[in-house]
Amino acid sequence: MNNSYLLRKMASRFFLASMLSSVIFQINSIADGIIVSHAVTPDAISAIGLTAPVTALLFLFAEIVCNGGSIIAAKWIGAQNYRDASRMSTTCFVSMLLIYSLIAVVTVSFSEQIANFLTEEQRLRTLLYDYLPISFVSVCFLSITTVFYKFITCAGRPTLVVKSLIIMCIANILLDLLFVVAFGWGIKGAAWATLISGVISNGVYVKFYTDKNCIYKPVKPKWKWFESMLESAFSMELPTGIGSLSGAVLIGVLNAIALKVAGADGLFVLTVGLQMLLVCSLILDGTSGIISSIGGILLGEKDIDSYRSIVVKSRKISLLAIFVLTLLMIAFPDIKYQYINGINCTYLKFNRN
Repeated sequence: MNNSYLLRKMASRFFLASMLSSVIFQINSIADGIIVSHAVTPDAISAIGLTAPVTALLFLFAEIVCNGGSIIAAKWIGAQNYRDASRMSTTCFVSMLLIYSLIAVVTVSFSEQIANFLTEEQRLRTLLYDYLPISFVSVCFLSITTVFYKFITCAGRPTLVVKSLIIMCIANILLDLLFVVAFGWGIKGAAWATLISGVISNGVYVKFYTDKNCIYKPVKPKWKWFESMLESAFSMELPTGIGSLSGAVLIGVLNAIALKVAGADGLFVLTVGLQMLLVCSLILDGTSGIISSIGGILLGEKDIDSYRSIVVKSRKISLLAIFVLTLLMIAFPDIKYQYINGINCTYLKFNRN
């Protein structure tokens, strides 16, 4: 596949899907924030922000294993070894299903203690008591289905991921309006909306896997691969895992500082700001997907020159996109706060003069 035009076309298609995913995520985030902050209370945004470090830690294992497993599968796809690629996909899915089912039981059982650990403010604790049990189930479910997202991307179908996100965004907004506004379920309704919209959106992935032309066939998991899969995944994805772990710890520290210095209002500002910065993470995740999927296939074909070319192109694309996004954030730093709750942006103006 040593063809510059084909490589550019493939990279552009994957990155366009990544950018669309980022836009969809922001639309969903803004709509979610508007509904929850107005229909419940701005404190609901603060409470959800407190759960970010825990959510990141729960996603960490799925991120490492699914990234590593999909890279291995991409190499086998490049070598046209579809049976082993299918076996890797099945092994990843079954292992995620077993592990995260156990994690869901444990986290739901101790959700009240986790809420007490996250904050001492009673007004936020009350919201967390309602939000955390359902949120933990949602996070564990989405962690399990990360297998679909990663393996479908490395099979060269990133547009399916975009379709799934669009469905999730629409369903989440409609369910927010139904549960939070119409039924008055409060922050618990927002958690249910996230969980149910995630289940609905995965219908796209189910359709892909049940198609007779799907390269991944249902095969019996090869359990002796589990240890080697984990070893390979952690060896390849350990830097990513360390970065994600550091990010989770950093968010936790920032949450604690915001609560101590400015209370729940300061935490609200921090939470919305971190959501904006998360777009940069999504862009990097998209370019990482280009390298792991297209790059993995190229390595399977033993086309090292094309692999190096796709890595260079991916880096250039991500740097350009993040530069443009940074300029937009500098130019319009408080626009998202104004949309969410018309908040007085005093915290944002400390360096304007």
